[in-house]
Amino acid sequence: MSDPTPPAAEEAKPKPHTQRFRRASNAINLTPDQRRRQASAMQLAWAKLGSKEAVMAFFNEHSDTLGGRPLDLAVDSDEGLNGVVALLNERATAANG
Repeated sequence: MSDPTPPAAEEAKPKPHTQRFRRASNAINLTPDQRRRQASAMQLAWAKLGSKEAVMAFFNEHSDTLGGRPLDLAVDSDEGLNGVVALLNERATAANG
């Protein structure tokens, strides 16, 4: 009575590589207040500027008037958000005449 032995080819198969743990995310987690301010600023920018390119340029370029990037300032504090809102309203007023 011999034990059945599996073929040698099956024993040599490498096991698939799986990750046991997820890699740490590099994403920045915003607080609820930061998310609220970001959403508020983005909604107003879309309403005032109208195009994706204009919104992205506005938020990502340094503003001498505000002393920083509007996106960073709006997310950081309510005062920063107020400054961004004022600048967006000022630009919209200037564009409309």
